[in-house]
Amino acid sequence: MEDVLDQWKETPEKQWYEHWTLVYLPVIFIIIGVLFNIQHWPFASGIMAIGLFLAMLKSFIYFFVKKRPPHEWVYFLARITLFVVLLINFGFIQLSSSTFMVILSIYAVGVVVHLIKSKPKRREEENPEDDY
Repeated sequence: MEDVLDQWKETPEKQWYEHWTLVYLPVIFIIIGVLFNIQHWPFASGIMAIGLFLAMLKSFIYFFVKKRPPHEWVYFLARITLFVVLLINFGFIQLSSSTFMVILSIYAVGVVVHLIKSKPKRREEENPEDDY
């Protein structure tokens, strides 16, 4: 009897892609890059570009972990396009404001499509046997 009770795990194990470095490292790099930019120190754009690249890599990993519906693909492609343009802007060459407006419009369309098509999960659909 004791063996059965000891096998129950109340907290699920974290997957490799939920490690703190993958989650927080891009944010840390972006914050450090912004602070360097505020202080007008060298390498600010490069540090922000590294942070954006790591955030884009994290998005790829989280997106391809499971199968996604088409509306999430639209949002994912819009988000990756925004990351790529920001990465080019901070890492390589300065882009025009009209380019940013076009990319932000594409991203806004992706967000709107995702918000319209995604439905919030109802509690009854998740665990109907837990209602006692």
